[in-house]
Amino acid sequence: MPRLELVLVLPHGADTLKEQLVLGDAENGLLVSLDRAARQNGHTMRILFSAPSDGAEASPPTFIHSKLLIVDDRFMTLGSANCTNRSLGVDSELNLAWECEKRRDPLQKGIARLRASLLSEHAGIPHDERLERIDGLVERIDELLAEGTRLRRRQLPELPEGSEAIPLVQLAFDPEAPPLEGALAELFGEAAEEPSALEPAG
Repeated sequence: MPRLELVLVLPHGADTLKEQLVLGDAENGLLVSLDRAARQNGHTMRILFSAPSDGAEASPPTFIHSKLLIVDDRFMTLGSANCTNRSLGVDSELNLAWECEKRRDPLQKGIARLRASLLSEHAGIPHDERLERIDGLVERIDELLAEGTRLRRRQLPELPEGSEAIPLVQLAFDPEAPPLEGALAELFGEAAEEPSALEPAG
């Protein structure tokens, strides 16, 4: 399995105490588990947020609410759906998706330019062509972090000593892991069922 370079640009964190209680701890736990699993399996990952455009420490960071997923510059989905089974398969969300049919498809260059353009915007710099490359992406991100651009590395809490990464997250990075259906059966002792549509309210 090739070494992966993963870059997440997210909001800085919960805006309110209620949001922190409902979502914050669960999100932090997942991010910590992703980061740990990536490192344990030899991949590099950066979890980032975009600092205020005016540079003032008292100003709130940029709140990123858009949902964009790019994989190897060969697949891209953009829309209102979170990249979860519920949003993509159950809720009434709308996304557009592009997939290159073959390697070196001209569409790949367009996806790479879009990715670089967005990362440049969040960094507060002119379009950086070096961000169009997949190989060395995290290295370039680290340079931008060191240069003091608007990109910041999101600080993650420490998991309690001896705690395990979330099992499904660990399996996602493990090249020896069984297919997802088998992994779910192994974790829960039964075959995973396909999600069914919600029944309409009577």
